[in-house]
Formats: sequence, C-alpha cells, structure tokens
Amino acid sequence: MKVLAIGVPRLVLALVLTAVAYWTNVGNSLTVVPILFGRFVLAGRERSKAELVTGLVLTGAGTWLGRRLMKWRGQGETTTLSIADVELWSESWRKFGAKTWAHYDAYLIVLGGLLAFALVWVVVSRTRSHVPRAVVFLAVAIAALGTQFVVVGTTQWIRLNHFDLRYMYGTLALLAVGVAGAVVGPFLAAVAPGHLRVVTVLFSLLLPLTAVCQYGSPSVASARAGLDQSTGYWTADLIDTDCTHLIGDYWCVWPAMFHTNMTWADRGEDRKVWAIAMRAEVTHPQWGQSATERPRIGALAPNPALPHYTGPTPDRIGLPGMANDIFPKIKRIERRPRLWVYVRDDPSRPAP
Repeated sequence: MKVLAIGVPRLVLALVLTAVAYWTNVGNSLTVVPILFGRFVLAGRERSKAELVTGLVLTGAGTWLGRRLMKWRGQGETTTLSIADVELWSESWRKFGAKTWAHYDAYLIVLGGLLAFALVWVVVSRTRSHVPRAVVFLAVAIAALGTQFVVVGTTQWIRLNHFDLRYMYGTLALLAVGVAGAVVGPFLAAVAPGHLRVVTVLFSLLLPLTAVCQYGSPSVASARAGLDQSTGYWTADLIDTDCTHLIGDYWCVWPAMFHTNMTWADRGEDRKVWAIAMRAEVTHPQWGQSATERPRIGALAPNPALPHYTGPTPDRIGLPGMANDIFPKIKRIERRPRLWVYVRDDPSRPAP
C-alpha cells in the first residue's frame, strides 16, 4: 500500500512551506486537522488513506519545525497548546461556550433557520436522493466545530487569552459552508447538467451582491475608516505627546503602534513609536538604543471597543517582564484620558 500521496521532491517542498506556516502560528493545526478528516470522509469511494496520512505527517512535522524555528529566532510561541488541569476543563468549556453564543447567537440562529428551510429537499422527490450527501457534509462541519471547541477548551492558552473566539473562526466559517451545502446542494445536484453552469454562476453572484447590500461598495476610504476606528484610538494623543515607546496590554500596544506609525508615514515623517510588550523581542535591535536615551513612554488606557482588553488602567499598569527590565524606574509627567506619559527616572539621566 502506498503510504504517502506525493513523491519525495514535492514532500520536501510541502514540508518547507508547512514549516513556514507553522512558524507563523503553530495553532494552524486546530483548523487544518478537521479539514483533513473532513476531506477524507467526503471523498467517498475516491478517498485516499495515503493523502490523509500525508496531510497528518506534514501537520505534525510542520508544528514541530515551527516551534523549533520560533525558539531559534528567540521569539515567543504564537500559540502554546499545553493542556490545562483537568478540573478546569468544565469551567473553560462553559465560559468558552457562553462567549461563543454571546457573540454569534444571531449567526447561529440564521444558520438554524436556513437548515429548517433545507428540509424542503426531503419532501421534493427530485432532490430527496441527494439529501444524504448534504447531511454528511453538514455532519463533518458540525463534528469539526465540536472537536475544535472541545480541544481548544482544554488548553491553557485559551484561558490565558480570556476565551478569545478567534480560535474558532475556521470551523465557525466551515459550519456556514456545511449549511450552504445543505441548502443548495440537493437542488444543484438535481439540476440538469446542461443548466448547471448557468445556475452555479447565478448563485455565485449572490455573494458579492449580498456583501454590497450589507456593507456598501468597496473603497479605500471605507477601508481606512475601518482602520481608524479599530486601531486609531490612541494615535492623536501619542503624536501630540511625542511618545517614542508604548507599554501596557498586548491588545492595546500593537494596534496603537501600527496606526501611529501608519499616520506618520502618511504625513511623510520618518518617525516611529515602538511597542514593548509580548513578542517585542524580535524588534529589540531597532528600539533598544532609543529606550536607554530620552524615551517618552506612553502607558495606554483600554479602548472600550477592543473586546480582548481586560488588563489594568495606566495607574495600575505594572510593567510586563521586558518593559520592567528596559525601564526599571519611570515617573509620570502627563496624564490624559487615553494614556499616561512617563519618562525615565534614573538619577544619572537628565529629564527630557
């Protein structure tokens, strides 16, 4: 029996690409593995055990290599899949489930309504024979979502990230595909081959049409407005106070750094502000020297629009590990609603 589905040259190339992907985020396996098994189940008579084994081998090897590359580059892991204590699992699943429902209740209710509509294909004689395959497709999507929910809920990482829902995006999107398969799959399967292309094109046009009706036509202005709304909360204050470094919660400092630097670039100014938070080790060669000279440090207050933020306000900022090493002594020189400004308070250093 053929164990792997591809030859050695393609396997090596695939392994390199997989390692790079998992170097970016080792949590990719949480979405890839359900897709591999789903594809295997849906392939029916054409399913290939060699293809499944190849995918699993690449996923396992890519995860291992990705973690090794992170350590080699001295960067923190993007996702650690360490398992939490067993007694914490039920609490994690309860909180994770409650947060999922709170954010996606309307989405899930709409999908449920579409499934109710799909029951009509059981009644119609021409589509009835095609329903079982649609049910299998939907079952695969539901199984993937459930499996990912259970597995992610057992990890310490999801607790550290306050049960953030981004770890479910892949299978939540897959659920919509499964529902779409149940709603239109039996109908398309019953369409005469000569008309199938036309019907498929018409259905495909519904997606951009729906998006335009819901969100308006695409434009650079609307994209920029979205960036300003989601990441520009602190920009005006950071520029006005001439801050050079940012400290605070992970979910605040990185969006603030991005938008402030983008704004300076738009103005043609060769200036930057640097975030000092988790994963800032990689950029240390760029900002390390300036942090020892005359830095102006912005301690960011939370943006109410950022659902991730649960950290302290500037008066309770408590420097994280790296910032504590970089700025052992600081003093506040200005207080604003969205940030507090600090400078170094080393006796040997003049105030700015």
